[in-house]
Amino acid sequence: LGMLFIRGQGVKEDKTAGLALLLLSASMDDSPENTASRNYALTKGVTPEITTAAQALAAKLAKAKGSLAPLDEYLSKAAGAAGPGTGAETKAK
Repeated sequence: LGMLFIRGQGVKEDKTAGLALLLLSASMDDSPENTASRNYALTKGVTPEITTAAQALAAKLAKAKGSLAPLDEYLSKAAGAAGPGTGAETKAK
């Protein structure tokens, strides 16, 4: 799911949401089969601001214990904003 958000495949591109989901996945499963950490490291165009926002969102998701409510809340706010990681950079191209 994280990579779908990062690539904008089937959803609006949002690196913050995608990276947050990858961070959450990596924190929940550190097995070699889980490629979340590698995918995170290989993602291009990640700014310090996106990283900080993704870490904060991942922390909220971890506290929600399986609920995606923090992601829904973030995406609702991002839809009304045009900040980094919200997909607005794709529209400008």
